[in-house]
Amino acid sequence: MTGAVREHLERAATHRALAIALAPPRPGLADELEGLAAEAIAPARAGLEALAALATDGNLDAAYHELVGPSGVVRDSESDHDLRGLSNKGAVIADIAGFYRAFGYAPEEEQALPLDHIARELDFVAFLELRSALAIDDGLEEAERVCAAAIDAFVRDHLGRFVRSLLARVARCSAHPFYERLGTEADAILVALYGNRLAPPGREPVTLPVLEPNGCDGPQDVRL
Repeated sequence: MTGAVREHLERAATHRALAIALAPPRPGLADELEGLAAEAIAPARAGLEALAALATDGNLDAAYHELVGPSGVVRDSESDHDLRGLSNKGAVIADIAGFYRAFGYAPEEEQALPLDHIARELDFVAFLELRSALAIDDGLEEAERVCAAAIDAFVRDHLGRFVRSLLARVARCSAHPFYERLGTEADAILVALYGNRLAPPGREPVTLPVLEPNGCDGPQDVRL
């Protein structure tokens, strides 16, 4: 295995680990995280191992639904973080669907999640990293360049625009140690991967009522 192939496989494992950690909890999550931690990029391994240890809590599912999604205080989809509000939701989702369709990305286990859910977007990048590794291993230089360009574009136009704001809110609003740790670890990992290509935290979800002072008692309005 060449160094380039190994690098893409490590990046794929890292994105996959973050994706399953930010999806609704499922049986075997702790074991999956532990396995992916061993295959991830070096700066991510200790943090993912710590998350795997925290994921054994039987109350994780309840904590997730209290924190994330329609019933929680953290909006989990990109279009909820778009400053143009509901008027742009269709365009955001249509563009994401175009990315998925172009690369044949249609994982069965993520089908119940919205196309712009944070877990699906992270898993799509993991999928592209895996395709990049396979392309290099098969000597398909043009295919690898296409995947690399797609990752850059997807992070620029979608994932990178909202992920740090979402993670900051996960860390700030969770009463469960798994999600508090996940918010800080995932942010550090993605910054290590992408640096200033990610928009800084600070943008809040739109078209929703104003928060209580601590910023975690309910949905929130726009903060520019």
